[in-house]
Amino acid sequence: MSARPGPVRQIAGRAGRSLLLGTAICLLIGEAGRWHWAADLFAHFRWQAVAALTLATLLTALAGRWRWAAAGVALVLLSAGTAGGPWLRGTAERTPAARLTVVSFNAHLHNRNAESLLQWLAEVDPDIVVIVELGPEMASGLASLQQHYPTLHTEAREDPWGVGLWSRLPDGEIEVLDQAGPLGPLPALALRTQVSGIPLQLLAVHPPPPIGATLAQTQQRQQLQWLQWMAERQTPTVLVGDLNATPWGEHFRRLREAGLDDDGWGSWPPSWSPGPPLQWLSLPIDHALAQPPWRVLNRRCGPPLGSDHCPLWAELGVDR
Repeated sequence: MSARPGPVRQIAGRAGRSLLLGTAICLLIGEAGRWHWAADLFAHFRWQAVAALTLATLLTALAGRWRWAAAGVALVLLSAGTAGGPWLRGTAERTPAARLTVVSFNAHLHNRNAESLLQWLAEVDPDIVVIVELGPEMASGLASLQQHYPTLHTEAREDPWGVGLWSRLPDGEIEVLDQAGPLGPLPALALRTQVSGIPLQLLAVHPPPPIGATLAQTQQRQQLQWLQWMAERQTPTVLVGDLNATPWGEHFRRLREAGLDDDGWGSWPPSWSPGPPLQWLSLPIDHALAQPPWRVLNRRCGPPLGSDHCPLWAELGVDR
């Protein structure tokens, strides 16, 4: 006759089973995002789910609940594997025929720290700079960028939907696109240019967060407008900005179906944080996505620059 588990192991077993079941249910709800915007919200917290499943597995193992622990291990491996990441794509080195570097940054509407941003941009020296949530003061503080980026356009606003684009590529042309908004049109910027003779159009966007039915519908309408714009021009597109979406939601699935991808670079690290004490809810919602023949070669987050988002640096290329 086996000994009855002690109180600590009993509590660990119950907590582990509850956490395992609860997390698995949340993951399943997230898979239903194509049918309802609220279900799609559950899809975004994939790394938090991996952490919760790992803890649940340890608790059930501590309690001697080996079948539960085995189920936990399987769920951890499945969730971590589907979360993606560049480390899952291999490390084969290829020399690109064309190369492009882009910075995208949600500066935060009330951020006044243009000097630190300018210093960092001078260090990384990108070919293209995209700033969203561009307010009038930040736009004024970035006026010196014109010396290095002759092709530019800014739509500074007193709300979170301002956007600016600076490019040093030759023969570039910027177009302002009116997108659907909850209270009126919102701007996006499109750059048409060439890199080493290879055509490129870059679309700088910042859709609203899908919090509530109205904003979720606005996000979807804007996405449909991007895809229609891309289809009409039939030029390989790079989509950059704060997409307010993670790689695991319905929003991203539709973009991938249109050929936009980042080779797993957008899964980690998180680019947005709600700040203390909720840093554990940080999410990767700022992205650079590319259509063939362009692809994302590298991606990293920059230092804190006065925003709840980190600046995103991405390197793109076309294989020989």
